[in-house]
Amino acid sequence: MNVLFTIAPWSHTQTLPKTMARKSFLNKKFAMTNSLNYPAGLLYICATLKQAGHTTLYVDGYYNTKEQILGRIEEFKPTWVGVSCIHFSWENTKPFLTEMRQRFPGLKIVIGGYFPSAVKKQCLEECPAVDCAVVGEGEYRSVQLCEALEGKRKMEDVDGLVWRKNGQIVENELKGVIMDLDSIPFPDYDQINFWDYSPAIGSYKALPSAMIFSSRGCKGRCAFCLSNKVVRYRSPDNLIAEITLLRTKYGIRHLQFFDETFTVVRDRAYEILKKMIDSGCRLPWTANARADCVDMELLRAMKKAGCWRVHVGAESGVQKNLDAISKGITVEQIRRAVHMVKRAGMEAYASFIIGLPTETYEEALKTIEFACSLPLDYANFHNLTPAAGAPISQNIEKWGRIVGPRSFHHITFVPHTMTLEQVAELLVVAYKRFYFRPKYLVRKFFRQRSMEDVRRNLRGFWAYSRLKPEHQLEVVCTHD
Repeated sequence: MNVLFTIAPWSHTQTLPKTMARKSFLNKKFAMTNSLNYPAGLLYICATLKQAGHTTLYVDGYYNTKEQILGRIEEFKPTWVGVSCIHFSWENTKPFLTEMRQRFPGLKIVIGGYFPSAVKKQCLEECPAVDCAVVGEGEYRSVQLCEALEGKRKMEDVDGLVWRKNGQIVENELKGVIMDLDSIPFPDYDQINFWDYSPAIGSYKALPSAMIFSSRGCKGRCAFCLSNKVVRYRSPDNLIAEITLLRTKYGIRHLQFFDETFTVVRDRAYEILKKMIDSGCRLPWTANARADCVDMELLRAMKKAGCWRVHVGAESGVQKNLDAISKGITVEQIRRAVHMVKRAGMEAYASFIIGLPTETYEEALKTIEFACSLPLDYANFHNLTPAAGAPISQNIEKWGRIVGPRSFHHITFVPHTMTLEQVAELLVVAYKRFYFRPKYLVRKFFRQRSMEDVRRNLRGFWAYSRLKPEHQLEVVCTHD
């Protein structure tokens, strides 16, 4: 069976303020500051379907127009097309699916991703062109769907499927998550060209770079997030085998560990680090860590194994606001974690949220001051973007209002304690106060070690220097 996967055509102008979305004369492919990641989830599904004997094709909506994608469908003649979408892209995806249905009336159109997994039958109600939605992890559910379309099983037996039956929308039972991650084949990297993708500026040491996942799920209970709370792990040997493949077959020179918290199980992290060193897989890499899941011994071991940057999800410098989102950490833990990362000899990167529930304008300024007080190499500031189905989204009117597209770099949410104009102003103040401090600029200048460092810093300086509150408000007005 032929199966084609894609995402609706898009560009960074839809996800970033215009100064950040503009393409640099130093890099014609990507936006000035942001990353372009390949769809690891879809590549996992492609690999699993291939293992089951099917033929797959991935067509990237960033590099292909609507007509080009529809043309590939006509050439490839798939039995079904899988379209991945997140909350932000849903409004853009619906007309794309409608035109696909008009062009190919007999084609099975299937959607998946975070948004369909959260809202389930809502997608089928809002878009008659959709035949089914695959909820949750799609690897083995996609294989089951193929079996159902081949007549080898009933549609009712496809785990977690939302589908149409005799004019009614049916939700099949969702039986759980994949516990044995080693049973999933490595992503089908043959579907992409790694040089078409890149981490954000300042987030890589060399290209091409690859994303890698050593686990799935998160132990955190952040009120804005919808991550699966069942944490599962790949074996260190399975992980090293993938890293070796990426190095030898695809020439990968840098890794981003996309685990939501790489350091959550200390003994396992040590085993991975030892195997990375012993196997010769000592590429430069980055990882995410909760502020309460690091210590000096572990951080030094990470440094020895090639880690050069640790990202800490800080969110706020005011304890009341951390508690409001059930972050489960303290301001002091954040400060201590960042200082430990620096003492271990690595770069420290932290993300902060402007416009948290109950946050006031003055408290947001305190968060910006807190970020500037830390020895951070990079910081990211974005508005609260509640995931569909997350605790905050389920009671959004209690905390504030949705005002724009659910994109991390646009204004999505305004708490009752602030105005829209204040949030827009704070997002600009945050970047300019952090990145244009004289000491920071001098330190950044003398740490440049290559022309790539110069190019990245010039792109960031140009984009952040031109940020204005009205750029954020333009997007909100367009959304309204």
